[in-house]
Amino acid sequence: MNDSIKEDKDYLIKICGFDKLENKNIPNLISLDKCKNYSLWAIFGKNKKTENRKCLHVGSGKHICSELQKILKLMISKPKKVSKSTAFYPNVYDFTTYMDKDSAKYRMIYENYTNFEIYIIDTEKYLDVEDVGDYNKINYAEVKFAYENKALLWNPAPSFHGNQ
Repeated sequence: MNDSIKEDKDYLIKICGFDKLENKNIPNLISLDKCKNYSLWAIFGKNKKTENRKCLHVGSGKHICSELQKILKLMISKPKKVSKSTAFYPNVYDFTTYMDKDSAKYRMIYENYTNFEIYIIDTEKYLDVEDVGDYNKINYAEVKFAYENKALLWNPAPSFHGNQ
């Protein structure tokens, strides 16, 4: 399986690319005007050790702009110990921020990959004349794209809300 992406595919629309990421730049990278009419996205990057391009993740949703902005913020999240007080006592317990699964996985790709590119996928052009039967076109296209590109972080969504 080829880990590279061919940008000549008419169903792929590049919305941004970056190497270094800062919180202040995220709204400019992922803005509503770039992705408002789309429901499917993919992130690619180049492995720092092997230099191979890889599909890192594929996803879909109704609000992909905010979803992608959240992912970029998690990529540069830094865990920090926070002490919490209650109404009557100071410093009752401590916890570490950004240690959840999503923070860890997106931080991992930012640490191990570079030359990131984020694409939106025009589902109609991608599926072209393919008959998807009773399946939801966006869900079908997500699974198909993730499978064809062997997306590193992708897992199937639970089978509810039309996912099969």
